[in-house]
Amino acid sequence: MKNKREQCVIDFRDCNLHVINYSSPVRARMSLEELRPLLYARPELPYAIPYVTTYYEERWGFCLSWNDLQGIPEGRYEVVIDSSLVEGQLTFADTLLRGRSNRELLLSTYVCHPSMANHELSGPVVSAFLYRLLREMDLRYTYRFVYAPETIGALVYLSRHGEDVRPIGVLELARMIGP
Repeated sequence: MKNKREQCVIDFRDCNLHVINYSSPVRARMSLEELRPLLYARPELPYAIPYVTTYYEERWGFCLSWNDLQGIPEGRYEVVIDSSLVEGQLTFADTLLRGRSNRELLLSTYVCHPSMANHELSGPVVSAFLYRLLREMDLRYTYRFVYAPETIGALVYLSRHGEDVRPIGVLELARMIGP
């Protein structure tokens, strides 16, 4: 997004969170008043750039910190999101650590936006360390590790491997991992 002096106000190259994930392409000139509904910021986190996505509807927008939003002056802006909505592929990974029993514990984590370290990077890192720790042990139960994009990845995984994954209740889980 550029101001009337051609200066970038919001740039994906500065942070990939600046553009709503899965944004529709756009090329337009708009006033700040017209843009405001398309600018996402969180006043309770004035320095944070929020993560916004639009998997299920075609729309576009920009994310920026509340402090940056407050610094944008009135005026006209050129907005460009050079994206495309095309058929693609979904990649996930899974692995099993076989235990003495075929009873299985599923450990799933998301791998869709690693720039959000405390949300999407910590899970895969902890999961990888847990895998390394468990593979050195004599396991009573089998452990399935799944790495997939959130929501859509989990749904695709379950559509392909749902018969391998059976939900259990809290009491059954407590019996499995208890003394």
